[in-house]
Amino acid sequence: MMRPTARQPFLVLGTALALSVAPLAGCGDSDETASSPTPTPTLTVSPTPSPSPSPSTATKAPPPLDHASIVIVRELSDGQQRLVAYDFTTRQTQDLVALSRDENPAVSPDGTHVVVERANGPWRDPITNHWLAKSGSRLVLIDLNNGDETQLTPIVDGTRTQTPQWNRHDGWIYYITSTPTTGNTRTTHLIRLQPDTGQTQLVPHGRGIIDFTIEPDGRHARVSTFWRWPNSPTRGGAWRLNLESGQTSLHALHTYESGDVAWTPSGKRVAITANVEGGWLSVAPWPDGWSPPPNHDRWPAHQIYQGPSLTTFGDLGWQPNASHVVLQSEHGRMNSKLTHLLPVDRWYVSLIDRRTGDRTDITPPGAADTSFDIWWPTP
Repeated sequence: MMRPTARQPFLVLGTALALSVAPLAGCGDSDETASSPTPTPTLTVSPTPSPSPSPSTATKAPPPLDHASIVIVRELSDGQQRLVAYDFTTRQTQDLVALSRDENPAVSPDGTHVVVERANGPWRDPITNHWLAKSGSRLVLIDLNNGDETQLTPIVDGTRTQTPQWNRHDGWIYYITSTPTTGNTRTTHLIRLQPDTGQTQLVPHGRGIIDFTIEPDGRHARVSTFWRWPNSPTRGGAWRLNLESGQTSLHALHTYESGDVAWTPSGKRVAITANVEGGWLSVAPWPDGWSPPPNHDRWPAHQIYQGPSLTTFGDLGWQPNASHVVLQSEHGRMNSKLTHLLPVDRWYVSLIDRRTGDRTDITPPGAADTSFDIWWPTP
């Protein structure tokens, strides 16, 4: 998922890998044919119990999500932070729950819960305005039916637990821990957590990863080398990591200054962004029809959209029928050469037509959409 809060420059201790985004898409009715679906894991959590109504008065609450939707962290003009869902079918926005210094939502496969990254303290990045607590962050699970919360990871001063992604194939939540060490360095690990039991495991060969994209098969992730600020001898580079064995290989999406990557659930189409010259969005059939450019920084054969000047792309995903790409953008963050930062004056989510490149913004005036996830019902 775009993880805007993870794009700040810092040095990583160990193997340094760069930012990418979780595959957000769904099954639809156009040229996308999904592979045989894995049964959706049903999440069971046990927050503080509340009295149950008697059988005669009990009513079953309707599901908070029943159509494929973009689940967005939205800040309103009055300063409130809300989780909202934009329904692809009705084109209407539904208010879900209140948030508190949260970013990077990840919706459970059954659509009943969302896990968010919550800042431990009331501090914001002065440039991006995202919640980036100096004291760190933790993961919180929210029940979308009643708003009950369960803390999934402990509060550890200075440690960030960030960029959660829910794996539909095994039901585990994958995330990054980032722990400060000496100087201006941090040690990072890729972790998976079983939400029912709280069990955690280190992903093999997961040290040094700062962000990742789980591929449609649920067994691999695309991870990218982090280009150190401001110069790096290893700019670019993308690796395919087996989430079980830790085996790595060079990924076919070997790009330079890439932003985020998103596959459709079938894995037959891919979208990728690059944050250069206003931002470039490219899409192509996968793997047939894709060929990386020689200079590894842009894809003229696949480009469908270029963002306005001073725009940085964030979260990336697909409308369920693969007709549109969903894109989060931030305007005013940095110039085209990435040589200096500028204050962000607009955060918005858009639908980009895959065939024409036409853009339709869904963020209302005065609001700021800082991160999102995409949920769709399992067929």
